[in-house]
Amino acid sequence: MKNFTLRLRMETTFQHEGLPHDNAEDNMMLMAPFQPQEILDCVKACAGHKDPEPDGYIMVFFSLCWQVIGPDVIAAEQNFHSEGFFEKRYNATFVAQKPKKGDVAELSDFRPVA
Repeated sequence: MKNFTLRLRMETTFQHEGLPHDNAEDNMMLMAPFQPQEILDCVKACAGHKDPEPDGYIMVFFSLCWQVIGPDVIAAEQNFHSEGFFEKRYNATFVAQKPKKGDVAELSDFRPVA
C-alpha cells in the first residue's frame, strides 16, 4: 500500500481538456498531510447545531471541546492520511428502536435511531 501511495503521489496528474494540468508542486501540496489548524478550521466551518452525527454529537461539541478531543481527532485524521483507510469501527452504527408514543403495540410504533 505504501508503494502505491508513494507512486500515486509522484505520478498522479489530472489531465482533462480545458482544465489546467497539475505540476509536481501542486500535486505534493494536494497530497500533503492535513495540518492541525486545517482540521480545526473545517470542524468550526461545519453547521454546529444541526442534527447529531451518527455518534450522537452535534458539531458544536467538537468545536467547544477541541482542547480535550482535538489531539485524538487530529491523530485519527493523520492515521487516515498515512495508512489510506479508517478503522472499521469508525463507521460502525448501532440501531435501537425508540417508541413513537407511550403505548406501543406494533413494530410500526417504533422508529429506528442510529
